[in-house]
Amino acid sequence: METVLSVILGEIAHRSISFLINKFSNEAAAALPPDENLRRVLMRVHIVVEEAEGRQIRNQAMLQQLKILSATMYRGYYVLDTFRYRAYREEIGEDYRLGTVSHSFALSKFNPAKRIQLLCGGTSSTSSQGEKELCGVLGSMEITITNASEFIMFLNGCPPLCRRIYSTYLVMERCMFARHVEMEHIINFLMETGSPGTQDLDVLPIVGPMKAGKSTLVEHACNDERVRMAFSQIVLLTEDDLDERLMTSMRDGGTVKHRSSHALDNQRLLLIVELNGDVDEATWSNLYSSCKRYAANDSKVIICSRSDEIARFGPAPPLRVEYLTQEAYWYFFKALAFGSANPKEEPKLASMAMEIAACISSSFIAANSMARIL
Repeated sequence: METVLSVILGEIAHRSISFLINKFSNEAAAALPPDENLRRVLMRVHIVVEEAEGRQIRNQAMLQQLKILSATMYRGYYVLDTFRYRAYREEIGEDYRLGTVSHSFALSKFNPAKRIQLLCGGTSSTSSQGEKELCGVLGSMEITITNASEFIMFLNGCPPLCRRIYSTYLVMERCMFARHVEMEHIINFLMETGSPGTQDLDVLPIVGPMKAGKSTLVEHACNDERVRMAFSQIVLLTEDDLDERLMTSMRDGGTVKHRSSHALDNQRLLLIVELNGDVDEATWSNLYSSCKRYAANDSKVIICSRSDEIARFGPAPPLRVEYLTQEAYWYFFKALAFGSANPKEEPKLASMAMEIAACISSSFIAANSMARIL
C-alpha cells in the first residue's frame, strides 16, 4: 500500500512540476518578439534534423517524418530571414522596382557595381502581414516538434553514420543537399536481400522532371561505401546502350561505374538505366532477361526517367524526385554565399542574396556562380 501511495504522490508531483514549468515557459515566450520565439523553435527542429541525418534510418515512415521536419525547418528559416531583412530593401535605393514572390518576399534590382539587374513586377507586403505569417509558421513548427516526440525516441535505436565535423557549406561537394531521405530510400533498397532461391530482380523506378537531380542522386548513392561493398559491379546504361548487342551480352554493354576486385565470389550486379521517356515492353523484357542471365541473385536494377510510365516496372510505388522548394533553395544558397560568416552581420547583403536566390531558384550551377560573386 505504501509503495502504491508513493508512486501516486510521485506522479502528482511530476505533473505539477511539469505544469508549472510549461506555464512559466509559455509566459516567458509570450514576452519575447515573435522572430526570437521562431529562432528558438527553429534551433530545436534543427537539432532533431541534424541528428536524424547522422543516423541510418531503415523505417520508411520515419524517413517521411524526417522529410516533414526538414521541410518545416527550411520554411522556418526562410520566413524568419524574410521578416528580418524586409526593412533593408528600402535602403538599397529609391529607383529599385519591387516585386512579389512566395511568402510575401519582394524582389528588386541589385548592386549596380556588380552589373546585375533582375527585374520582377509586383507589390511588397506590409510589416503586419509579415508578422502575422511569422506567427503562423511559429505555431505550425511548435505543433510539428511536439508531434515528433515518438520520432525522437525511435531515432535512438538507429545506428549512427559517419559523423560530419564540418559546417553545411563545407560538405556541399561531398553530399547532395536536401536529399537525405531520398538517398536513404535508395540505399535501403540496395541493401535489402531477397528470399533464398528467388530469381526475380528487384527494380526501383525513380521519376522526376528534367534536371531535378535524379542521376546525381543515384550517383551519390552508388558512391556510398555500403553500396560499393555490397555489389561486385555497377553498370550504367543509357538509351543508346539498349541495342541487340547489349541484349546478347551484358558484359559488353554500358559503362562500368564500379568493379570490386576483392569480391570475385560475389557477382551481385547493380544495373542503372537512365531514360528520357518510356521504354517499350519488348526492350525492357530483353534487358531484364539478359540481366538475370548474367547477374547473381539479389542483383538490383534502378531505372530513372522523366516519364511516370516506368513505374509499372517496379513492385512498389516509384521514388519521386522533385525540384527543391524555394525555402530549401534559399537555405542552400545562403550556405554557399556566406559560408561560415553570419548573414545577420551583413543584413543588406543577405537581403540581396534572398532576391538573387528567388530569381535563380532550382539552378545549382547558377547558385554556385552567384555565391562566388557575393
